[in-house]
Amino acid sequence: MKFALIDNHQMVREGFKALIEEEEPDWQVSFEASSYSECLQNLGDIDIDCFVIDISLPDRNGLEISQLIGKKLPSAKRIILSMYEEKSYIQRALDLGVDAYLSKRDAAEELITAIHSIFKNQLFLSPSINTHFLKPQKTDSVLNKLTPRELEVFKLLAQGFNAKQVSQVIDIMPKTAHVHRASIMSKLNLTSQIQITKLALEKGVILIDEIG
Repeated sequence: MKFALIDNHQMVREGFKALIEEEEPDWQVSFEASSYSECLQNLGDIDIDCFVIDISLPDRNGLEISQLIGKKLPSAKRIILSMYEEKSYIQRALDLGVDAYLSKRDAAEELITAIHSIFKNQLFLSPSINTHFLKPQKTDSVLNKLTPRELEVFKLLAQGFNAKQVSQVIDIMPKTAHVHRASIMSKLNLTSQIQITKLALEKGVILIDEIG
């Protein structure tokens, strides 16, 4: 079974590699990356059964690479390592279909247990995480007011992009980006950039470390 470790700390990767390869003779860490971009560059060329992904990467959020892996390699298992135990982080990871969410304080002790569990098709969450608040996701009626394009713009605005920057990111005219922004604020009854960011955080559309 082949594993990939996506973490920007070499010592952490070395420790997890030792744990994994000592557990079973056919378990092998065959790919390592220290950033989103490094993983992205190689994603089409690797054959991996399980990705272990740090949520805090230097260039992008680890959930973003997890989402991409879910689309490009749907059969691969995904384990998220995180220092965050707040509901918004955990729920967003589960909404993306990850197979395990490990608190970093439990990771060294629980990683192997998590791997065995997810290959039995069992969701694994760190014992330290309070799961009583985790419920099946329901579509939020507030954000349902937005079109798919407006939701895309909403996320970028919440991350701190202005309308001109939004237009460059998603390749639309600046005037169109301003129209989307005005429509979003009208539909959601918002009056400022701060309110956009606050709502996005509350709804789990973005995480706090995604704010520029």
